[in-house]
Amino acid sequence: NVFMQTKENKQPIYSSIKEDLKEKIISGEYAVAQMLPSERALCEKYRASRMTVRRAIDELQYEGLLYKIQGKGTFVSNVQVEQPLSMLTSFSEDMKRMGYQPASRILAVKNLRADAKIAEKLRIAQGDHVLLLSRLRIANNQNMSIENTYLNARIVNGIEMEGGDNFSLYNYLRTTLKIPLIRAVQSIQSILITGKNAALLGVPENMLGLRIERVTYTERNVPVEYVISLYRGDLYKFVIEMKA
Repeated sequence: NVFMQTKENKQPIYSSIKEDLKEKIISGEYAVAQMLPSERALCEKYRASRMTVRRAIDELQYEGLLYKIQGKGTFVSNVQVEQPLSMLTSFSEDMKRMGYQPASRILAVKNLRADAKIAEKLRIAQGDHVLLLSRLRIANNQNMSIENTYLNARIVNGIEMEGGDNFSLYNYLRTTLKIPLIRAVQSIQSILITGKNAALLGVPENMLGLRIERVTYTERNVPVEYVISLYRGDLYKFVIEMKA
């Protein structure tokens, strides 16, 4: 592999090396705990200076994809998708920001009547209509989470899913329906993944997962969606930044 800057491709060489290494780590070509080739070997492979290769490695270490052991070498970390909790963003936005290719598989779209829990979260009466959108969320062809979204039918009484499985709900709410998403309240708890959920995610029975509940509000503090998501615990972690 030779990375060269051209008029059409002005990406720095270290950045191209970084992206190539990142792709190999995410795809599993470089396995967890595997030692990377030496800096000298990588310099020869990419025909780049040691300083350029070192910068690519340092950035991957900063992002948590690599770690160094003094006197031994550089090793591959257990790759987990990190989602910051400081902003309301969609799954697709999070994946693209981190260089992953997002995708979805629609499991169900149904009109339901709210049970007591859903009614409480959406501040509607038990038995009122809600719209369920159930999706399997995918990143780089890896099943990541199951997401069940209950929408307040007084605000969203139907969905025109342009783009099929890759339909973006938040983009649809904001752009097509002109519904501003003002804030969200989210809670996280650990849970065992079992039965149908384990089969959908392709994980062993009783694997540890994360159950995420979120209520998203539009103007005047009106709930527009209540989401229950189940994430794989081995591939996903949430990061909270706290200001002192």
